[in-house]
Amino acid sequence: MKSPVAIIGCPDYGPDEVRRALLESLTLLGGLGRHLRPGSRVFVKINHLSAGSAPERAVFTHPAIALPLVEHLG
Repeated sequence: MKSPVAIIGCPDYGPDEVRRALLESLTLLGGLGRHLRPGSRVFVKINHLSAGSAPERAVFTHPAIALPLVEHLG
């Protein structure tokens, strides 16, 4: 079985650009409604490998990506 993948360019971590890219990728994957039922509980696992690392080092999921995802799920 093949898993769908959406790759969207995002020039920087600006909130508007990240939100746009995130929503575009979710749309290409069929939207959240295709994968979740209303009222579903979702656990968002943020990769975090090293305490004290700056987000720019890409050691963990950048907060600029996690925040709009969680907001969209909310």
